[in-house]
Amino acid sequence: MILAQKTETNTLGLHAIACDTVATGDLMDPEHTAHLARILKQFSADASAKYSAGQAEHGGNLWEKPGMLDHAIEEAIDLVVYLYTLREQRDRGMRL
Repeated sequence: MILAQKTETNTLGLHAIACDTVATGDLMDPEHTAHLARILKQFSADASAKYSAGQAEHGGNLWEKPGMLDHAIEEAIDLVVYLYTLREQRDRGMRL
């Protein structure tokens, strides 16, 4: 759970949400909280850039486009293929 957020403007002039504080819970020490904050910060930047690139490439309103479930399934399949490929690369000692 995010306790505080702020909106920042990224290099493309777009707004991105940056998480200042995350709930720590009983299992989260400061190191875990910092790790999660780094992940959330990077995800926010990456998602903003990816969304902007998709908008530039495809245009229109994503929330109005038909067939999104099928597109999402295709993306999920790609993700699994990439993960298995990364595992194979790691197991062969390939530098990741």
